[in-house]
Formats: sequence, C-alpha cells, structure tokens
Amino acid sequence: MLIRFFKAFFAALFSIITNQQTIIAGQNQILAEQAKLEEDINNLEDNMTTQFDALTAQVAQTETVMESAVTLLKGISDQAQALADAEAEIGNDNSLAQQFADNLAAKTSELAAAVATFTPATPPPSDG
Repeated sequence: MLIRFFKAFFAALFSIITNQQTIIAGQNQILAEQAKLEEDINNLEDNMTTQFDALTAQVAQTETVMESAVTLLKGISDQAQALADAEAEIGNDNSLAQQFADNLAAKTSELAAAVATFTPATPPPSDG
C-alpha cells in the first residue's frame, strides 16, 4: 500500500514538474517575443526620428529658397520701378514700365505674404 502511495505521489510530482517546465518555457517565449517587440518599437522610433529630421531640414531649405525668391523679386521690382521713374523723368511714356513695375511689386508682396503665412513659428525646444 505504501508503494502505491509513493508511486502516485511521484507520478503527481512528476506531472507538476512537467507542467512547471511547460509554463516556464511559455513564459520564456513570451519574454523573447516582448524583447523583439521592444526592439521593433525602438527601430521604428529611430526611423521616425530620422525621417522627421530629414523633413525638418527639407522644410528649412524650402523656406530659405522661398525667402531668397522674395528677395530676388523685390530687387527686380525695385529696378523696374527705377526704370519707370527714369522714363517718366526724361519725359518718355512710362505706362508699360510702370504697369510692369506695379504688377511685379504686387506679386512680390503676395509671395512674401504667402511665405510669412505658411512658415510655421519656431517650435519650442523639446525636453527629450
């Protein structure tokens, strides 16, 4: 009778140990999958940061180009106005030159306003 008891006891103990090993293996698999997910998330964050930095640089370059275009057009507009003024001063018909200077000045102002409108304010520095 005692032998049957020990056989049953050790069979139950063996079953418990086997179940524990299965549970531990499952936990290890979950931990490995969690570590992989964390690595994937970190890689995505790094990729997003790189893309955001590239986009920020591209926006800054575009702003610089647009501001340069406004400066160039302002200079041309000033020269066109000077030409119209010179034509008027010497008594020549300056209506075409004045019309050109006025149109160029108006378009330059529109471009400058668009640049100002669509240029975002400088964001505050991040804490991260």
